[in-house]
Amino acid sequence: MNTVDTNNILNLRNLICNAIKSKQRIQFMYNDKLRIGEPQCCGISTAEKEVARLHLLQGGSRPEQLFELAKVSSLILLNEHFTKPGPYYSKDVKAMKEIFCQL
Repeated sequence: MNTVDTNNILNLRNLICNAIKSKQRIQFMYNDKLRIGEPQCCGISTAEKEVARLHLLQGGSRPEQLFELAKVSSLILLNEHFTKPGPYYSKDVKAMKEIFCQL
């Protein structure tokens, strides 16, 4: 059985929400792959997972993806900023039943 460190999830959520507020790019590992992206929103998915939606700049096959926070590691806020949401982002994402923070 996989256990989830809820303190780590809360820390990741807070970091991602801070990055959203300051429009700051983030870097993290996900499925053993380095990703760099612009966080768009963070919340609970319809599948009951804590997730973040990002506009990816590096490390993904699709430009906009949802990432389960339980699978994120080594997250850091970069000293790089963005000015607008990704081209596919819309507020109140339908894939999320609850949103903690969003652009």
